[in-house]
Amino acid sequence: MLCVKQRRELLHKTLSRYCRAEDKSSVMLVEDDEETRKVIAHNLEKSGWVISTAENGRKALALMSSFHPALILLDLKADGG
Repeated sequence: MLCVKQRRELLHKTLSRYCRAEDKSSVMLVEDDEETRKVIAHNLEKSGWVISTAENGRKALALMSSFHPALILLDLKADGG
């Protein structure tokens, strides 16, 4: 099982395949678990990513009118919305 640092590095490596944090690329994070959402957003922001978060798909769609992310990280098992 991966430790927290290894998971963080894997996430950054995966995202960097699509966008570079140095370019201030934007990510929308859709995650129903508040604590998980906060932790992931915090780690990505520390690395220079511009983050928008939503707790469900409906809220994410509402945000799309004002935030146009380069990538969307979506919890496919999210409850509600």
